[in-house]
Formats: sequence, structure tokens, C-alpha cells
Amino acid sequence: MARTTGSWIEGVVGAPLPTSEPLRVAIHGIANRRAFYETLAPAADPPGAVVVDDAVTLRNGSTTLTGELYRPCDDQGQPTPDTLPVFLFLHGGGFCIWNARMVRRAAMRIAAAGFVVLSIDYRLAPENPFPAALEDTVYAAHWLRQNAERLGIDLAKGLSIGGDSSGANLTAAATSYFLSGMTSLTAAEHQDATPLPIHQILLLCGIFDLGKRLVEKTSGPGTTEVMVNLAYLGPQFLTKHSDPLVSPARADNVDDFPRTFIACGSADSTLPQSLALTATLADAGVDVTLSVFAGGDHEMLLLAENQLPGVDAEWSRILAWLSA
Repeated sequence: MARTTGSWIEGVVGAPLPTSEPLRVAIHGIANRRAFYETLAPAADPPGAVVVDDAVTLRNGSTTLTGELYRPCDDQGQPTPDTLPVFLFLHGGGFCIWNARMVRRAAMRIAAAGFVVLSIDYRLAPENPFPAALEDTVYAAHWLRQNAERLGIDLAKGLSIGGDSSGANLTAAATSYFLSGMTSLTAAEHQDATPLPIHQILLLCGIFDLGKRLVEKTSGPGTTEVMVNLAYLGPQFLTKHSDPLVSPARADNVDDFPRTFIACGSADSTLPQSLALTATLADAGVDVTLSVFAGGDHEMLLLAENQLPGVDAEWSRILAWLSA
């Protein structure tokens, strides 16, 4: 009989998850894990929002970038015509797996609170290592500004940006990049474009210092060593851990970060990362809010209330903060 992870996620998705052991051996194990998750249907859409486009194209060519676009809807399920603030959502998956469809429920919760939400399918490692995912994040921010009128975006309210796990890392890294004057990424498409100013950021169960993550006793076997370090950063990953675009907690401009909400489960192996970043931002005088979801494991905020009691209450706290 094939071994499985025994993870709580198996009960949620109704299928056994493959053991992560291949990841400890070789990067090619990532392909099997990615393929498995892509066979799963997304969670049911939450009320109050609608998928406007599940295959919006931001960029064509050798480096295609697509995503999903959501808006609030009326009682008949029709998207509201209002001009709204915008939120850029970045999915998790250790920089190597998952996609916008898999985190649709979380992103649509934000849309239902009164945002135009773009959730992108940034390029994944190992096929596209650092900084490809970050470049796609930056490109998406430029694209939102350039298409604001067509999308019904209120430019005066700036850009809210957030994500889960590796998406939270990309959120913080992009924030540091924008604050630095946008000089450290060399892709030509970034040089003459001005993004929306960052209004606020939402960081869900993120990883923010990859050097510390490697030696934390709660570091996930396989995921940290192979997916995050070898696949995303490459064989010389130790030389990149101090780069603020890799470990944004080490950025020298954290004191300029916008208002920040950090959420993580108390049983999440990444909790030390959230606690440490909260302390760093607070010490720098940033308006930062920390919420620790009692008993929550990694990525549990992607679930529905009937799958895990307390999810709705945590999202109510998050959405109230976003809308303040």
C-alpha cells in the first residue's frame, strides 16, 4: 500500500496526499506533487464575490503571465460596477506548486469585502527560479496601474497586496523592492513603469528570513531544503539568504513598510517567522497587527468554516482591518 502524509489536508480534500519523501531525494519530486494538487477542484466560492475572468492575460510571449480576476457581486451574482480599491493576491506553495485557482476562496473573501482582486499565476520553480516569481509580482502591480480605468480601480486608494506562505514572502519582498526605488531587478519591463503606491500588506503564514528558516527546529523537511532553497534559489542558495528580495525581514527599509497585518496559526511550523517579523516591524515603528489563530496549522485559512471552526472569525478580523 502506498504511503501517504497522514496530513489533516487529506480529510479536507478527500484524497490521500503523496508522501514528501521524494523531495528529500531530488528536485524532480516537485513535478509529482504539483501534478497532484492541480487535479483537485477548488473550494466552493464564498458568497458576495464573483469570478470576472479566470484566465486574464497580463503578458504574452516567452514568459506568459496569467491570473484570475474577482469583484464583489450583487444578490443576483452580477459584478458590481463600482470603482473600488485593488488587491493583488499571491498564492503559496513553496514557490514551486499551486496556482491562483487553488487559493480562489481566500482571494474571493477579500473581493467580497469591497476590492477588485487580481490573483496571479506567477512562474514557478525549479523551471523558473528566483527572481522570476518576484518579477511577475512587480509586473502585475504595473499592469494594474496601466489598466486601472478598464478594471474599475480607484487609484487614489493605492495598492493592497498580500498572500499566503511563499506568497507572503513575495508580498514583503515586492514591498521592499518598491520602497528601494526599484533598481535591483534587471528585467527591462520594470525600468520605466511606475506601480501603484503600496497602501497595506497582508501576510498569511509567511516565511520572511530564509536563512533562519533553514535552521529552525520546526522547518519542514523537504519543503524548505528542496523546494524553497534548491529549487527556488538554486544550488548557491546560502549566498542569497541575505538578499532582502529573498529574506525581506533583513531589508534595510522595513521602517518604511506600510500598515501590515500578519496572521498565522499557533500550530503552524512557520509561526516563529511571523513572530520575528512582527517584532522587527514593531521595533521599526511600523503599524503592524499580529493575529495568531488558536490551533491553526499551515494554510488553514484557505479552508471553509464547515471544514474548520473559527476560520470565519479569523477572516472577519482580517477583512475588518483591510477595510479600515
